[in-house]
Amino acid sequence: MIDNKIHVGDVGTKFLVDCGADVSNAIEVKIIFRKPTGEVVTVNAQKDTNDKRIIYYVNTNVDFFNVAGIYRLQSFVKFSDTSYFYGNVCLFEVLSNA
Repeated sequence: MIDNKIHVGDVGTKFLVDCGADVSNAIEVKIIFRKPTGEVVTVNAQKDTNDKRIIYYVNTNVDFFNVAGIYRLQSFVKFSDTSYFYGNVCLFEVLSNA
């Protein structure tokens, strides 16, 4: 059965991030994750242009969700060395397996 829950060891989970503003001139877009352990993982986001909005995404790999608990996600958009912004922090849960 497939559901919308994330479990430890899941691979290929896709996070879509709508920055809510025009970021077409950004030189760098990253998604910052904070694991329940406090470890911070920063991932370069890929541009998805299938929509009229510019949406960025990341796909997770085999080692990404290695611990159950509450994770935090935040976008980072850089336009220049003196112009960069952080998005809102979103929380999500990664569940343990049976």
